[in-house]
Amino acid sequence: MKKSRVILLVLLLLVTNLSSQNIVGTWQINSEIVGSGLNESYRLFENGNFEFVVSQYSYLTNLVSFNGIYKIQNNQICFVITSRKERVGTYVTQGSPAWQGNWILEGDDIKEVKQDSVTYCFDYSLTSKENQSILQIGNTTYYKIRKEDE
Repeated sequence: MKKSRVILLVLLLLVTNLSSQNIVGTWQINSEIVGSGLNESYRLFENGNFEFVVSQYSYLTNLVSFNGIYKIQNNQICFVITSRKERVGTYVTQGSPAWQGNWILEGDDIKEVKQDSVTYCFDYSLTSKENQSILQIGNTTYYKIRKEDE
């Protein structure tokens, strides 16, 4: 009986470790196709750090990204946000309608802003379809577009 519990514990630890390793990489919302920029995406690192990047096609937001640590527990992925990167000193100007839209923010510097740590948890699942890794966080689907060691 004691031996079977030890084996079960070892198997559980191996499965947990494998899912943590498979989650490491860059995950883009709704598509595995990368254009000239990334849509909303997560970068999940092996050391437990993460970066959430706002869509690079969003030309009218001051938020660039936010960072912190993530942890997988009880079928949930939890994010502790510790800082964010924002554009400062921006002004609105006309964009290139062919690819940016009518309006964009220009003249920006990027500043990192520390914030009080807050934890947010979401149900998550990690699946694969036709050799494509798919990460579901809450009701949103992300596709793995690269491993972090690439």
